[in-house]
Amino acid sequence: MHLFQRLIDIADTAKNLNQFVEDNIISIYDYHEKHFAETVNSRQLVEDFIVNKGDILADLDFSFSHNRSFLVILYDIAARFGLQGIERLESVVKEHNLILGERLEAAKQYLLNIRQNRDLVDRFPVILNKLQFSLENEEDDEENVVLTLLNYIAFFIRNRLPERFLNQFLELIRNGRRDASYYLLTLDIIGSVLTVNFLDSDRASEEIQDLIDKYLGREKPKHIPRDGFLIESNTEYAVMLTDIDRRFETIRQVSVNLYSPSNSTFYSLGKGVTVLENENQLFAYMYSYGKMHNKKLQTAFPLLPKRIFSENINIIDWGCGQALATMSYCDYLVRNGYSINIEEAVLVDPSALAVMRGALNIKTFSNSTQITTINKGFDGITEADFIRDKRVAKLHLFSNILDVQHFSLQHLITIVESNFPGVNYFICVSPCINDERNGRIDAFENYFSENQSYEHLGDFKNEAGSWINSWSRYVRVFKVKI
Repeated sequence: MHLFQRLIDIADTAKNLNQFVEDNIISIYDYHEKHFAETVNSRQLVEDFIVNKGDILADLDFSFSHNRSFLVILYDIAARFGLQGIERLESVVKEHNLILGERLEAAKQYLLNIRQNRDLVDRFPVILNKLQFSLENEEDDEENVVLTLLNYIAFFIRNRLPERFLNQFLELIRNGRRDASYYLLTLDIIGSVLTVNFLDSDRASEEIQDLIDKYLGREKPKHIPRDGFLIESNTEYAVMLTDIDRRFETIRQVSVNLYSPSNSTFYSLGKGVTVLENENQLFAYMYSYGKMHNKKLQTAFPLLPKRIFSENINIIDWGCGQALATMSYCDYLVRNGYSINIEEAVLVDPSALAVMRGALNIKTFSNSTQITTINKGFDGITEADFIRDKRVAKLHLFSNILDVQHFSLQHLITIVESNFPGVNYFICVSPCINDERNGRIDAFENYFSENQSYEHLGDFKNEAGSWINSWSRYVRVFKVKI
C-alpha cells in the first residue's frame, strides 16, 4: 500500500499519527528522497491527506523531531506540486516556529498572501535572493532550487496576469541573464523558458511543464567506481605535502594557494555533494568549506570520552571527500598531545579523485595508519566492502553528509548494523538548514537508541548567524555497542 494511503488510513487521531510517523520516519525520508518524477503520480494522495487531515496534523506534538521533520517534508511536497492546503501547513509552521530553509521561504513568496497582480512581480528580487542563498548555502545540488524557480514561472503563467505585468516579469529575467546577477538565471533551462510564448497561457503552461519534465528526466553523469586501493602520488600537490607541518590548516593552505577561483567551479561543487572530477574542484572545496568543516568537528571531538584518544581505533569516514573529518581528528589529537593511534581509516566516497587525495592527506598525518578506500556512493555499498573487526572500537565520522537528501537512510543503517560489531562511536555534524534536514540526523541516531547499550554523548544546535562566522551547526555524538 502506498505510504500516503497508509497515512490517510491511520491518521484518525494525533496520537495514532504520531506513532506511525515515529515508527516509519526512515521510510518517510526514503520516500522523500525519491526523484520528483517518481513521486508525481502520488500528488492526489498527498493533497487528500493534507486537506482532510489538517486538523490532526495541527495537533501533533512538535517537540518531537520526527514530527517537525514530517511537517517540513509535507510542506516541501506541497510546494513542489502547488497543492491545496499549503495555507494550513503554513499556520502550523508559524505556530511552532518550524525551520523551513530559504528555498521553501522563497516558494512561500509566490504561493501565499498574493493580494494583487503586482505582488508576483515585486517579489521577484526577494525570491531570487532566497533561492540564490539556498543554492550557495543549503541545497545539495541545483535541482530543487531550479525546480522552485520554474514553479514560480509556471505559477505566474497560470494566473493569467495582464500583459504589462508579464512583460515586466520577463524583462527582470532577461536583465538577470544579461548581467549575471543571479547564477540561476544564467542556466540553459531558463534560456529555454524565454523561448516560450507567454501570451498564450494554456500553451505556455504546457510548454513550461514539458521543460520541467525534460529537466527532471535529463541524463545525469553515471559514476563508475574504481576498485583497489587509491592514493594520490607523484603530483605537484603530493610533493608540496612532503615534510609539511602536521596541522589541518597548514595542509588546507596548500589547496588555498593552488586554487584558481571561478564562479563556475564554486557552483559545480554542489556544496560538496557533487562527485568531484577535477583538481580545481578539490582546491575549491578546501578553500570554500575546509575551515567550516574543521571548526564544527573540533567542537564535536571533546564530547567523546577522553580515553578514546589514547586507545587504538578504526575510523570510518563516510562521504569522506578529501578526508577532512579524519584530518580534523588527527589535528585534534596532535594539538592536544595525543599520539595518532588509528589502526585503520576507511574512506568512503564516490569521487575517486577526492578519495585518492584523502588517502594522501591521512598518510601525511600518520604513515603507519592502514587505509582502505571504497570508491562508491552510499546506496552502492555492500557488506562485502567491509571486513568485520570487533577487536577495536570504531569511530564513524559523518561530516556534512547525513543530512544530504541523495541516499537511503535505511540502507546505510543496514550496512552499519551488519558490518561493525563491538563498540561504535558516531560523530554526526552538518549545517543547521531546516527541521527536515536536522531530522535525518535525529532519525539515524534514534534508530540506534533502541539498543540497550546506546548512550547519547552530546549535541549542539546553532542556526545561521548564531555561531562563529555566521555559520550554522547541527551536531549529534553518541555511542552504541552492536
